[in-house]
Amino acid sequence: MEGNSGHRQRLKERFLKEGLKSFRDEEVLELLLFYVQPRKDTKKQAKELVARFETLEGVLTAEPELLTQIKGVGSESALFLKLMGELGRRLYSGTRRKKKKISSLEDALEHIRPLFMLKKREEVHILCLDSEKKLLATRLISEGIANQAEINVRRAVEESLRFGSVSVILAHNHPGGSAEPSFEDEETTRKLKDALGLLGIELSDHIIIAGDEHCSMAASMKL
Repeated sequence: MEGNSGHRQRLKERFLKEGLKSFRDEEVLELLLFYVQPRKDTKKQAKELVARFETLEGVLTAEPELLTQIKGVGSESALFLKLMGELGRRLYSGTRRKKKKISSLEDALEHIRPLFMLKKREEVHILCLDSEKKLLATRLISEGIANQAEINVRRAVEESLRFGSVSVILAHNHPGGSAEPSFEDEETTRKLKDALGLLGIELSDHIIIAGDEHCSMAASMKL
């Protein structure tokens, strides 16, 4: 027990001294698990988690019921790891959303990428902008299964009107796929553009995110 206690203390001191820069993924997980398993050796569990889910991100985005399939990882540990993943996403999102003016594709990407960080299901968001391209609101209008989420035209129109939008940007993700719009994406985008146009609201862009890739339908002349 003393050996395990000494190892824990050394790992904590190393973190306090240098942060996580030199930590391997399994060492980060081992350190996290200290706080839900105070009397167990978490090194083996951490290694098995990385072996199963490949990366730290893979572990922190896995569903709790999959995490508990690893020997020694109970429901509390699984919940804690899931919470850490969600906390990281929220913190990242908060630091990136200080700029409120969305006047370029780069501005839009800076704002929307955190919305899809760690997400394994498709989501569709709408960014509502005023006449000066300042952000009025960002609203989730639909979500779906791993590779499909229907763009809810009616909900998008309702949210646009609710915030008095002059223009809007649509954004959704393709988890694990290509950023290129599908035929359905293009058709629904046209329907939304027409519906908003009747109300005097401009659909400025529809941006699709797939990992590090993105596609701007406005920039690619598909809007």
